[in-house]
Amino acid sequence: MVAAIYGPQKITVDAKGRMNFPAKFREKLGESFVITVNMNNVKHLKVYSEEDFEALAPKMQAMGKTEAEAANILRFLQVNSQDAKPDKQGRIVLSAELRKHAGIENEAIVLGAGKGAEIWNAANLAEATNDKVKENYADVTKDLNI
Repeated sequence: MVAAIYGPQKITVDAKGRMNFPAKFREKLGESFVITVNMNNVKHLKVYSEEDFEALAPKMQAMGKTEAEAANILRFLQVNSQDAKPDKQGRIVLSAELRKHAGIENEAIVLGAGKGAEIWNAANLAEATNDKVKENYADVTKDLNI
């Protein structure tokens, strides 16, 4: 089992979509990994180890109520995903489609998310962690003493 990884890192993205993927994430995710869109309409990207992504596909497919719907869900996942294998300098290339989905232009924030990672546009991340979200977090966690 892969240990959790945490913490954000701001990364420069060039015009061709190249970005240096942080070493601490590469160490946890392996020599190659999969980047895909987030499925819950929040505009960011999810990064999975190949093993975790392979385990995700049947779970996604099982969400379909019919065989055709299951095939469509799996197809959506495949069409909106890419393999990533960092070069010797640790750079990966984000496809234009994935960058467009997440609103990533010349800068991204790579954020640890349990066993995987997320890639965000700074404005989208700020919206996802706004004061209302912080208020809700405080309400949920107050009984946990954290």
